[in-house]
Order: sequence, then C-alpha cells, then structure tokens
Amino acid sequence: MTTVAVPIDGGTLEGELTVPAGARGTVLFAHGSGSSFTPEGLLAQVRAPTLLIVGADDEPVIEMNRDAQRRMSIDADLEIVPEASHLFEEAGTLERVAELARAWSARHLAPRRR
Repeated sequence: MTTVAVPIDGGTLEGELTVPAGARGTVLFAHGSGSSFTPEGLLAQVRAPTLLIVGADDEPVIEMNRDAQRRMSIDADLEIVPEASHLFEEAGTLERVAELARAWSARHLAPRRR
C-alpha cells in the first residue's frame, strides 16, 4: 500500500493506493472535482495508458481534454458521451461512463498472462 497525495486548488486529497500484483496501471477518477489544478507541464511525462471521458454538452471541457490529449506523449483515448453534461446527470449517461471505463480497463489494465 502506498500513501498518495493529489494537489487540488492549494489543498491536497490524500489517500492510500493498493495496486494488485500484475496490474499495468492506475485509475484516477475526478468526477466534477471543480479543480483549477492543471498539471499541463506534467502531461508530456505521462507514460501510462490514459482514458479521458467528457460529456458532449460540456464544450469547454471537451476542448480542455483535447488539449490534454495533444500534450501527452502517449496515445490517450478520448471518449465523448452523447447527450451528457459536465456531471453526467442525464439518464443513462453515468452508466455509459462506467461501461466505457470498464471496457477500457479490461483492454489496458488487466494483468498480462504469462
């Protein structure tokens, strides 16, 4: 177990992280965090598979995610959920987010077979 601290707006979100043996990545889910912390200078350093999910009705955030995707040195996946706003409050949209994350995780984070 590893203690982690994520800086957010001058504060810190702290927690413990356990990565199962054989895992190939970690998922950080920031649903409507309202954070203005933008680690733009760090995006090019990302080496892990990355999935960005945004609602189709959240145009400013779509552009922020596209910009983040361009700044990354890896191929990050960007999924845009139709008829979804910033917090995915519309019927069925949060379920779609969960399905996208599940399918992506199965492809990218499942332990490798030996």
